[in-house]
Amino acid sequence: MGDKEWKQFLSDWRVLVVKTDALIKRNDEVLQIMGRTQQMIIAIIRN
Repeated sequence: MGDKEWKQFLSDWRVLVVKTDALIKRNDEVLQIMGRTQQMIIAIIRN
């Protein structure tokens, strides 16, 4: 692998890591919202 290909590979990898990280954070938010929604539904059912 030449220098140019290596630099391209590293920059692609960096983009992948950043995007994966953003995806995981978004997933956490979705899970938190789902958890809150579930708690509200349970509270409504109990009342």
